Amino acid sequence: MDKNVREIGKVIEISGDLVTVLIKRHASCESCGACGLGGKSEIKLVAKNDLGAIVGDQVCLELQAGKMYQAAFLVYTVPLLMLFVGYYLGQAIATVQQWSAGARENTGIFGGVIAIGVTYWAIHQWERRKQIGKRFQPKLVEIIRGPGLDVLSSK
Repeated sequence: MDKNVREIGKVIEISGDLVTVLIKRHASCESCGACGLGGKSEIKLVAKNDLGAIVGDQVCLELQAGKMYQAAFLVYTVPLLMLFVGYYLGQAIATVQQWSAGARENTGIFGGVIAIGVTYWAIHQWERRKQIGKRFQPKLVEIIRGPGLDVLSSK
């Protein structure tokens, strides 16, 4: 089930060896909302410019579906799990200390918030050191059209 997802977009910016590509969202994408982009009709993605694309080029981007699921798991599921772990750890600490029920609840909530914050911080630090985000970056696979031929202009 490791399919590749392909999208066509327009190069809008070049920064070193990276390009920013503007992609128009599909109709099926608008009703989903899973990515959290809400009602935005366009998405900006950054990819390595291995093909020498220039601003205005229409390009095809590719990303393995498995990599998308891994990235979503890392950014959404792991912090959520840690929220629960922090909550129950806070509750356990408060129970051992024999605090009141209200104090146990507050300690659990505080523990959950601290755990999710530490998890996002750890993911951010890990990404900065190991550059794991590059594994999840889409790949530029084809220049479809040159400047002046705009696939995105029809709205």
